Amino acid sequence: MNIDLQDALVIYSVLYFFGLISFLTVAQKYKPNFNNSYLFFAGFFFLNSLGVFGIYFRESLPLFVSVVVANSVLYIAHVSLLVAIYRFYKTKEPILFISISSLLYVALFVIFTYLYPNFQIRIFVYASFLIAALGVTYYRYGKEIKSFNFRHSIFGFNIALMAIMLLIRILFLLLPNNADSFLNYNIDSMNIISTSIIGNMLAFGILAIINDQILGDLKRVDSIFINSIKNAPTPIMIHAEDGTVLNISEDWTDRTHYVIEDIPTIYDWTRKAYGKNKEEVRTFIKKLYQVRESKHDGEFVVTTKDGRQLTWDFNSGYIGNLPDGRAVAMSVAMDVTDRLEREKEISYLSYHDQLTGLYNRRFFEEQLARLDNPRNLPLSIIMGDVNGLKLINDAFGHKAGDELLKMIGEIINTSIRGNDVAARWGGDEFAILLPSSGSDAAEVLTKRILEKVKKASFDYGKVSISFGLDTKEKEEDDLSEIFISAEELMYQNKLVEIDSIRGETINTIMNTLFEKSVSVEEHSVRVADLAVQIATKMKLSKSKINDIKSMGMIHDIGKIVIDLNILNKPGKLTDEERNIIQQHPLSGSRMLSSSHEYTRLAAGVLHHHEKIDGSGYPNGLKGDQ
Repeated sequence: MNIDLQDALVIYSVLYFFGLISFLTVAQKYKPNFNNSYLFFAGFFFLNSLGVFGIYFRESLPLFVSVVVANSVLYIAHVSLLVAIYRFYKTKEPILFISISSLLYVALFVIFTYLYPNFQIRIFVYASFLIAALGVTYYRYGKEIKSFNFRHSIFGFNIALMAIMLLIRILFLLLPNNADSFLNYNIDSMNIISTSIIGNMLAFGILAIINDQILGDLKRVDSIFINSIKNAPTPIMIHAEDGTVLNISEDWTDRTHYVIEDIPTIYDWTRKAYGKNKEEVRTFIKKLYQVRESKHDGEFVVTTKDGRQLTWDFNSGYIGNLPDGRAVAMSVAMDVTDRLEREKEISYLSYHDQLTGLYNRRFFEEQLARLDNPRNLPLSIIMGDVNGLKLINDAFGHKAGDELLKMIGEIINTSIRGNDVAARWGGDEFAILLPSSGSDAAEVLTKRILEKVKKASFDYGKVSISFGLDTKEKEEDDLSEIFISAEELMYQNKLVEIDSIRGETINTIMNTLFEKSVSVEEHSVRVADLAVQIATKMKLSKSKINDIKSMGMIHDIGKIVIDLNILNKPGKLTDEERNIIQQHPLSGSRMLSSSHEYTRLAAGVLHHHEKIDGSGYPNGLKGDQ
């Protein structure tokens, strides 16, 4: 078939134009994704069609436009392809190569159009520069492609064919011909048509690499999605409506010790995690696939693989459909186990006494108000006060006093009924509220407690508590007055019982002191003997001699609070240690003052280290003071 050059140019322009239409039709929806490369790909087809269009109308256009400008547009078209590939793969364009080659290309065309007119040299310049541009394009493309497949080969094959066709054009220049101008150079016609066909097919190659890139991006997005689920810092499960568990986060596994192989379906998960509640949870999960919005599922107790129970707060929602049409939902859990435990602990502490474990005053007062109604009549109140707590704290320290309070609290707690309310009212006082219980039942309870108290063993003396009780019998009775009455009765009983308890406690203190330090005991016996001898010589009364003897035995009772290392220190005392020692008369006097039996001896114990010249302690009394 004999096709002249003009026909070849028309075919070239039309084919590139159709290539542009094909590219735009398919690729326009992807244009935001590829760093403006879309525009440069489109420019390749458009500029090729435009440049050849200028050459076609060569005879009606100025020489500069039809030769220099038109051929420069064709070169820019291939540079546009080069830039498109660089931008497509998000790398910096070779600006230096583009600038120098473009300037040199235009300069050569000007030289061989005006100074040394020669269309064959212009063909050589055109083909050589286009081969160079295509070579750089292929180089960048080849660097990006790690492994070739059919989609890759379409683009690469077309680039290579275009370069080959341009090389053939150069070789055609070596053949003899009689053409005196480019328009008579019909030997180039088939080459131009072949190049245009390849250029048109390049649209499919470009679309292939775009498609491949999109598939790669989708795989990366899928990988990111899978990894985001896997590495999420919270328990997440992705599951399909047929029950298949598609993915779980590592945090899910870390907390429950279940891997996805342990729970391949929702049915396995609910059976293992929810036990008897599995059907209820399964029904709930089925609804997730029908609702197209996220929802708060609430808190559920789940059982882990190793038998622990965790409380998880779930939020779930539909997230899409699989290719086979199955709906998919995501369940995101927040482990609130620790928070609930803390809240439970805070709640417990807000209503319980930390030392005894009984309720505290705040809770007791709330229960007084709540239970004060006719349904709970008769309503009894028992008030109790531990005897000798202050003396024990002074002598043996607050740790000993705390042990006593805990012991009393435990006795009370194990003695009351399930609906009774027992509380530590404050300090050494306890209160018990007995709904639907009269005074007889309250008496029975106090006796039960006192029997247990009597049998209790305490290292620092006898355990004792005084009680008082009263009962609201009628609706019109004022419960606050009943409370006050029970408290007053408690104080009355305490006055009767406290002195004997304190006396026993003081005896315990002395025995403990003598056990701590044999030297103190020996010293006390010597002082008592000496004091009796002096009192006898002074012909004092028998009762005074007995008091002096007792005072001699207990005058160092205050030393019970002194550290044993200081008390038995063999060397010289430091100023601080001496000051501690000099406080023992004051401590002893305070202890004795708390007991009616020993009150009369308190002054003698307080002043037994005073001296006539005022150099004694603790008060530095002088003369007859």
